Amino acid sequence: MPSKRSGTPKTPSGKVVSAKLPSQAPTKIDELAEYLGSFTNYEQQKSLPADRRELGPQRAAHLLNLLGIYPLPMPVIQVAGSKGKGSTVLWMESLLRLRGHRPGCYLSPHLERINERVRLDGDEIPDEIIVQVLGDIHPILVEIEKNEPEMMPTFFDLWTCLALYLFSKADASHVLLEVGLGGPLDSTSAVPHQVGVLTSVDLEHRSELGDDLDTIAREKARIARENRPFVIADIGESWGRVAAVQARSQGAEIYAAPIDVRVPGSVEAPQDRNLAVALATLEALDGFEPFTAQEVASSVQAISLHGRLEELTGPPPLLLDSAHTAKSMAYFQRRFIAWRGARQGAVLVGFVEGKDWDDAVAPFESDGASVDWIITTPNPARRSDPGPLAKRLASFGGEVVIEEDLDEAVKLLRRRYKQGSALAVTGSFYLAGHVRSVWNELPIE
Repeated sequence: MPSKRSGTPKTPSGKVVSAKLPSQAPTKIDELAEYLGSFTNYEQQKSLPADRRELGPQRAAHLLNLLGIYPLPMPVIQVAGSKGKGSTVLWMESLLRLRGHRPGCYLSPHLERINERVRLDGDEIPDEIIVQVLGDIHPILVEIEKNEPEMMPTFFDLWTCLALYLFSKADASHVLLEVGLGGPLDSTSAVPHQVGVLTSVDLEHRSELGDDLDTIAREKARIARENRPFVIADIGESWGRVAAVQARSQGAEIYAAPIDVRVPGSVEAPQDRNLAVALATLEALDGFEPFTAQEVASSVQAISLHGRLEELTGPPPLLLDSAHTAKSMAYFQRRFIAWRGARQGAVLVGFVEGKDWDDAVAPFESDGASVDWIITTPNPARRSDPGPLAKRLASFGGEVVIEEDLDEAVKLLRRRYKQGSALAVTGSFYLAGHVRSVWNELPIE
């Protein structure tokens, strides 16, 4: 993760700009964090400033134009939603590779390494390619900083353009873009898509997206394009119907994505829905032949979905998830019931500021005292006060401990294994990533 800068530079007009660009691009990977630290990183901020909403994807589009890779020559699929975006992209990657295609995937955030955000033909971008591509882009950044400082890309703009530049130069067959936040103002909207997708809508980022599901759905659906397919995961839901109305008003062709009979019964919720969305999306591309049931079964065997209801063998064994919305937490809670059986449960949980934890943890009220909780702070830059969450979880009846030091919180969770508890982690993607990176390296105390 890029280092956090102190302060947020602004132009005399008040618009946010990046800090001083280093004189040269990194020449080795251990210089990357310092280099990226010079770019404004909204992922490390509690709320988006007004100029982010005003400029939207314009900075990224400007850089793509200067790089000479706009428009992209290959089909682009843009995936928005509250949850399920990354999984849907990875399902599409698996399906496309079965057909011999070479897709480029752009994901966010990452679990353990920033390289995870950019994938080509099923592999994460290696360190040396990151350094090489930044070396190509750096001279253009120097000119932007000198002549148009207000158009200096943010960290997310830069990383989006880095991915698209790589996909263009490497002749990727398709570009699969996971929206970072919202949709029309996201950096990924700098390039027009051939198919747009909405995977789900839940209460999140209310200060930026809206206070209710319909408003959030309407905002996310604004990525829809005239005369292009727009796939909605669940058009039977109220938010799905609202999204369909919005997308249709923009001239999009609406596609529903019901549960698909080709999805094997072994694929549990919510991945059965995500796989169905992936199938509907790819088959909405012009001239794309439908997948056979055998191809779908093969994609299930080939895929790995890290940090998404993932079972780590340990020791000790762990159910690892990144649920932070009401719907995704309900999926996690049901899986955890099966995972722990008759044992006491112990869950390490943490949310970043801006997530609606109150609704998210509600499914666990029915578990009462059979689940104990350890609350931590996944990302200090976006700290959410653990006190109110602790009070809410304590009302369910289980033991609640606050340990804001992330490493100490992980150790506390592991100690519960010797007490006979079944262990799980959920909440922030940052938390899931950290735990995944250290879990098998720690001793059982």
